[in-house]
Formats: sequence, C-alpha cells, structure tokens
Amino acid sequence: MPEPLASEDEQADETKMNLKQLPTLALATALTACVAPKPLQSTTHFNPTEVAWAKAHGTNSITGQSFLRQQGGGVVTCAGYEVDLVPQSPYASERINFRYGNTTKGYARAFMAPQLPSADPGYVESWRKTQCDAQGNFSITDLPDGDYYLITRVVWIVDRIEQGGGMMQRISLHGGEHAKVLLTNND
Repeated sequence: MPEPLASEDEQADETKMNLKQLPTLALATALTACVAPKPLQSTTHFNPTEVAWAKAHGTNSITGQSFLRQQGGGVVTCAGYEVDLVPQSPYASERINFRYGNTTKGYARAFMAPQLPSADPGYVESWRKTQCDAQGNFSITDLPDGDYYLITRVVWIVDRIEQGGGMMQRISLHGGEHAKVLLTNND
C-alpha cells in the first residue's frame, strides 16, 4: 500500500525544520570545503653541524611576554606553555616557513595550522626551552651569538574547539645583547 501524501501543514512544518537546519548545514559544507593543506614535503635534512654553535654558552639573553586578545577584550597568556628557542638552520627555516608562511614573524591559528611531519630528534634537542609563567612572561639566558626562532602557543578551548594559536619571531643576538620580545598576533 502506498504511503499517504503529507498534508500541506506537514509539508510546511518539514520545510521549517529544514530551514532551521540550514545554518548547521552551511557550516558543515564550509568546513568540508576547507581542505587540509598538503603535508610538508621536506627538501632539506637536519644537519647537526649547522646548529652546533647553539650549544655553546654565551652572554645574550631574551625576556618576553606572549598573549592574545580575545574578541570580547579578554587577554589570554601563554601561561604554562613551553617557549622554544630554535637555532636558525636551513632545516628549521623550511619548517618555520611552512607553518607560519614566512621566517620573520608569524601567527598560526590553532585549528588551521598546517601539520608538520615529526621532526628529527637532533633538531628538537638543539632547542633551548623554558616555560611561560602565570602572566605569560618568559626568560632565556646564557645564549651564544646567532639567529634563532622564538616560538610559543597561546590557546584556550571554546565549545571543545581550540582557539588561539602559535606565534613565532626571528631573533638575532650578538655581543651580550638583552632582547625584549612581545609575541602576539596584534602588530
């Protein structure tokens, strides 16, 4: 037996329900249209001799703070997150450029940042690391002369979605310099 046809009232109710679902459908369509970027196809290999200088002791230092301002005006710091000081090398520059779009200063949104393949363990071992305090301040001392990438994250969760992201700035240190750095996405 054929199914009875819906009345006009039932059809109108169904149309209203479909219209209510339209924003959700539009969002889902938009998100699926955001195709994940291609993974990095590395053209360089980590060479430990290129960053051996970074293990030496030096007289340079960096102090800084990292934060992001939310739409409502609230400020979120890097409190508790790691701060990495990466010695500049062709391998580091390639990875930094892929993540931040340049090698000078950048911000990569948490939910949109391109994913990098696992790094060479020797590369990670060449970094100097510290942690942001509750106010988002950090300090790294005893640094030799050279060029570095300073990297940290400021993230928080809204409706189970990570907000904020990673920040990077290239730093050159020479001759006992004390650099003060502010890492944020507001220039």
